[in-house]
Amino acid sequence: MFPSASLRRRLILLAVFGSFLSGCLPAIEPHPPVHLRLAGSTSMQPLMEALTGAYGSRYEYVTFALESRNSELGLDALHDEAIDIALVSREMGPEEMGGLLVTLIARDGIAILVNEENPFGALTLEELRSIFAGEILSWEEVGGQERVHLDTPRGDIQVVSREEGSGTRRAFEALVMEGKPVTSTAVVMPTDGAVGEYIAREPTAIGYVSMADLPSGVKALRIGGVEPSPVTVSSGEYPLVRSLLLVTEKRPHQEVQTFIDFCLSPRGQAIVERKYGGAR
Repeated sequence: MFPSASLRRRLILLAVFGSFLSGCLPAIEPHPPVHLRLAGSTSMQPLMEALTGAYGSRYEYVTFALESRNSELGLDALHDEAIDIALVSREMGPEEMGGLLVTLIARDGIAILVNEENPFGALTLEELRSIFAGEILSWEEVGGQERVHLDTPRGDIQVVSREEGSGTRRAFEALVMEGKPVTSTAVVMPTDGAVGEYIAREPTAIGYVSMADLPSGVKALRIGGVEPSPVTVSSGEYPLVRSLLLVTEKRPHQEVQTFIDFCLSPRGQAIVERKYGGAR
């Protein structure tokens, strides 16, 4: 059965009117692509991978270049305008902050690692300082109740440190060493991962890394009786806490600021607080 002439006229008018409206509506333009460049602290790499991954999933037009160097090289690259955001895993002094915007996004505990077979479970801050200064040379010299263990590692303690320019090293020295230099016999490693791998192979070794990603074969010591964890870092109970910072030019591009805002948002901080102390 064919539609009546009246119905056909109505359908034609509707089609013409719809075509007119569609011609009047502006076309929806896709968001232009955005590419953000980040570089700096190697110990911030896992956190930044999680944050950039979540942000990129939400805003598909944004891509990231994330490069692990160290905190100092990240700041150098920012000053050279080679990147948009420097990743810095230590406090910054007023003399470093001129012309820069510094944003705290997380707090990290510096974990003191030993081999998993090492019977020691804790050190005082004073013992830790003396070990890294080369004043205590063997585990047998470490005092306290831990000496009840009969299987104390034999041989000299092998101190493991990070390279010059590392934010983790600078934070550790500021929090622990009180101006004393780390012993010249320390093995120097370029990343937290390399520190952990070395200690996992060496029964007498001790070193420091971010608490967030501990490899197998090692364990984190209690310092002053407190274990490093997101809870003890946030509460201030754990004594070795450093800031994780995003550093940009004083007035960052809008897309850079939007990403920083995401890192500070409830969704971003929920990602942070899986393994770190939050910024709030």
